[in-house]
Amino acid sequence: MKKYLIACDIDGTLLSRQGKLSPKTIETLNKVAQLGHIVVIATGRPLGGCLHIYNQIGIDYPIITDNGASIDYPGHIDFAKQRTYIPIKIMKTLFEYSKDHISSAFFSDETTVYAYKYNKNLEKIFAGLNTNKLIEGEFTDLNVEPTGMIFLINNDFTDKFESWINFQYPDTLSFRRWGSNRKDTTYEVYLKHTSKASAINYLLNYYNIDKNNTIAFGDGYNDIEMIKEMRFGIAMKNGVQDLKDISFQVSKETNDELGVAKYLTRFFDL
Repeated sequence: MKKYLIACDIDGTLLSRQGKLSPKTIETLNKVAQLGHIVVIATGRPLGGCLHIYNQIGIDYPIITDNGASIDYPGHIDFAKQRTYIPIKIMKTLFEYSKDHISSAFFSDETTVYAYKYNKNLEKIFAGLNTNKLIEGEFTDLNVEPTGMIFLINNDFTDKFESWINFQYPDTLSFRRWGSNRKDTTYEVYLKHTSKASAINYLLNYYNIDKNNTIAFGDGYNDIEMIKEMRFGIAMKNGVQDLKDISFQVSKETNDELGVAKYLTRFFDL
């Protein structure tokens, strides 16, 4: 029997629009794992913002967080945690350059949110953490390396923000736009060559699984590398069009319609 690695995004993929995890989804993921396949979560959230979902699913495999910058295996001390950090000097330099045009910014680790002009809704959307431990202030005063950062940048500064990153750190930093309103644009800044796909490749080597035996589910811009690189890259029906355009297939059902569970049921003839 072929052993597959199945990677699942959380928000907009496993979870409904209300942020709920269906018992049917939990049951299906466990059935697939019981067949001998590797089922992993691959999310942009930090570990502290998704550990309760990992525990709710109850599958004993590693978890990819921070959009691929972190890999953990809860309860397994013999597994070497993987972390990829943005150097402190780069973090501070970017903040200093952008400071006068930032409406809000934050990054987080497993337990703490570090924020400038803290925006609770922004943190909740991107981190899923909503932690009680908050350190607020200018990033230039911090000595913590982030795995990635979220910036809310004034619209009249976005071209300069992007050009500066591309010019100053062409081989180090990348960014994603996550939408805008009349005043600001939301950016995710992360290390180049770090993605959910790079983390999955690490686990493929760890478990000695061929890349042809991979299935990945996602709905957003941070899933593009993962969906593009895996053999069966499945964009959710409710996902963004850019992801659908590069996917192997679009799911027949949305996240609200248990798209992941129904796809796996058909694929493995459960």
